[in-house]
Parts: sequence; C-alpha cells; structure tokens
Amino acid sequence: MNAGIDIGYNRTKLAYGDRQTAAFASVVGTPIRERFSLNGRDSGIRLMEAGQEWLIGDEAAAHSLITNRSEARDWINKPDYYRLYLAAISQITTANYLELSIVTGLPVDYMDDAQQLERRLMGRHTVQLVGRHSQTINTTFAKAIPQGLAAALSLALDDKGRLVDQDFTTGWLGVIDMGGGTVNFNSIYKLAEMTNESASIRTGGWQLVRQTRDIIERVAPGADLRDNEVEIIIQQGHLGGLKIPGLDDLITPLADKIITTADNLWKGGHKLNQILVSGGGAHLFGRHIAKRWPRKTIILDNPQYANALGYWKLSQRL
Repeated sequence: MNAGIDIGYNRTKLAYGDRQTAAFASVVGTPIRERFSLNGRDSGIRLMEAGQEWLIGDEAAAHSLITNRSEARDWINKPDYYRLYLAAISQITTANYLELSIVTGLPVDYMDDAQQLERRLMGRHTVQLVGRHSQTINTTFAKAIPQGLAAALSLALDDKGRLVDQDFTTGWLGVIDMGGGTVNFNSIYKLAEMTNESASIRTGGWQLVRQTRDIIERVAPGADLRDNEVEIIIQQGHLGGLKIPGLDDLITPLADKIITTADNLWKGGHKLNQILVSGGGAHLFGRHIAKRWPRKTIILDNPQYANALGYWKLSQRL
C-alpha cells in the first residue's frame, strides 16, 4: 500500500488507500481511563510500545495528565516521533501484515536530515494497539521531500500520480505552508524546487497559541486551558461567551513577518504565477497574504491535508 504521512508539530495527517485520510494531534501522553463513555469503551489511540502504554492524539491533548509535544528540529530522532509514526501506520490497516511505501516531509531548512529520517522509517515495525492484535508493518520504500512542495503536488498530480495540470510543468509558483512550529516558503519552477528562494522560519500556529494563552490568563485568571482548548478559542474568538480581546492584534504582526519573509525571498513575487497557501494556519493568515498578492493567492481546499495528499500522490507516482 502507498501512503503519505505528514507528522507535524501540531497534527499528524495521513492519506492512503483510495484517498482515505485521517488526522490526530501530535501529542503523546499518559493513559487515562474514562469514568463514563457513550462508546462503552476507552477512546483514543492507545499504543503499546517498549512494554508501556501511551495515549496518542486528540484524547491525549484533552485528557492526559502528562503530555509531550515537541517543536525541536531533532525530534525525528526522539521516541515520541517514532510513537506518532507507529500510531499513524496503525490507522491505515488492521491487517496482521502490510507492506508499505510512504512519502513524508520535513521543513525546508531541515532537508539535510531527509536521509536520516528515511532510514528510520524503513524496515519492519511492530505495532500493538490496546485491544488489537499485534501488527507487522514492513516499510519497503520511504522518501522525504520538502513540506510545501507536497502541497503543490496535491494539485499537480491526480490520485494515480499522473501529471494533470500542465501549467505546473512550465510555470513558476510559490507556496506558503503554515504549520504549528514552522512556516515553509517554496519557490517552484517546472515542478523543481528553487533552493535559493526556498526557506523555513521558526514561527507558526503555536506562537499564536502561546500569546493567546497569555491574554486569556489576564481576562480569565485561573482558566488553565490546554493547547487544544486555546486553538478552539482562537477559531471562535471567545471563551464561554466572553470575547477575547486583541486576537487580531496578535495575528497581524505574525502575518506581516510571514509576508515580509516571502517578499524578500521572492523579490516581491513578480515572476510567480500563483502563490498557494496551505497548512493548518492557512485560513487564519491567508486573508493577509491575499491582500499582498490579491490576484495570485490561492488558499487550498482542506489546506491542513494538502501536504499529506501531495505525499500520497507522489507515492502513487513513484
């Protein structure tokens, strides 16, 4: 089977099979047991790894007493990254054995680590979820490409990996891919990345989450909200009906930093035919980018899945 796996600092997304998708928070936490569940059973991804149980994903973000979420460059070498990978491939199949070809990605400035990541994901992996039989996933092919480039491939390729948009073979485009810990800027000409005009910066959605939490602490002392709860408040603009002031004042300077970086990298963006905006922060920041390049900016449909879909389509092609 072919799959695209996008393990981001904020969320892990995957695309596989017949364009199936899944996503969960990139959080590894301590296991909990609900006192009551309408499902009649414990929820969430419960992974057994090295003799220990781990709660993975949204349930970990919402309920675990202790959670781990990384924003470090070297997290691809850490145990929690591997646990997220095991949790991701566990969502693809319940079969006892699966041979898997995957494409994944890294921030633009981290691509020197690509071969190291590919080696870590290759080979046989044993996956054991609580309540499920043990599985063997044999990764026979692994390829890591720059994040953001995959967002362009999600448009250029069809579900069988065939090139369907000929404009991409001759055109020049930019991608602004907005994640939790990094923002990627990709300059692409004839479906090849122009490395001297591509980069990533250490900012993103989690900077906004941290700043919003500071505001909430001032207007609602003692609220002690989790990251996922702050994300919801950013989207809704209020906490239990209490309007949170100053959110636009936080978004605007971050958007300005992103636009200034793109402007400098792309020398104003005059030669670009299109500027694609992808990632989980696309809807928050995309309107600011569209004001700078109103005739070129395209906010992708389902932008949070754009990289995962691009990885999957490339896996189909390769």
